[in-house]
Amino acid sequence: MNDFNPSDRFVSRVMNDIRIYEIETSHKKERVNAFVFSKPVFSILSAGGILLGIFNILRIAQILISPASCL
Repeated sequence: MNDFNPSDRFVSRVMNDIRIYEIETSHKKERVNAFVFSKPVFSILSAGGILLGIFNILRIAQILISPASCL
C-alpha cells in the first residue's frame, strides 16, 4: 500500500468536493438552528412541554386517586 500515491489532480478534486459538502451541511445546520431557536418556535415548544407536563401530573394523580374512589 505504500507504493500507491494518488495524483495531485485527484487529491485536489476530492478535497474540493469535501469542502463543498462541508459548506452545504454547515448552512443546513445554521438554518435549522435559526428556525428552532427563534423566539416564536421556542415559545411554542416550551408551552407544549409545559402542557404535556401538566397532563402527565394529572394522569399520575388520577392513577393514585382512582382506586380510592372505587371503594
